[in-house]
Parts: sequence; structure tokens; C-alpha cells
Amino acid sequence: MVILRIDDILRERGMTEKELALMMGVSYQSVNSVVRCRENPSAKKLKRYATALGVPMNELFQEL
Repeated sequence: MVILRIDDILRERGMTEKELALMMGVSYQSVNSVVRCRENPSAKKLKRYATALGVPMNELFQEL
């Protein structure tokens, strides 16, 4: 099973979901639904998250 690490990366960087949303030009609700796994984002959207967070896309994932 694979989970998203966006919440962990935000904590590591001392960022909030609101700050990430502002950086990406999307709503807080949009970011929150991805972080809380209520939405399955497309590869294109995941690439935008990785770019905004300054990490390679593979760092967004953690295998359990």
C-alpha cells in the first residue's frame, strides 16, 4: 500500500496547507482533500504538488 507524504513534507518545511494552497493558486479545501486522502489526485496534479514543495515526485509517496 502506498500513501501520500504531503502532510509530512509540509511539517518538515514548517509550512501549512494554506501556504501550499497559496503557492499553488488553489483553494485550501483542494489541498486539504488531497492531504487527507479524500481525493485521488492525477499525476499532473501530483507533479504540481512536488514542484511547489521542491521535491522529486517520488518523495510524495511512502510505501507501507
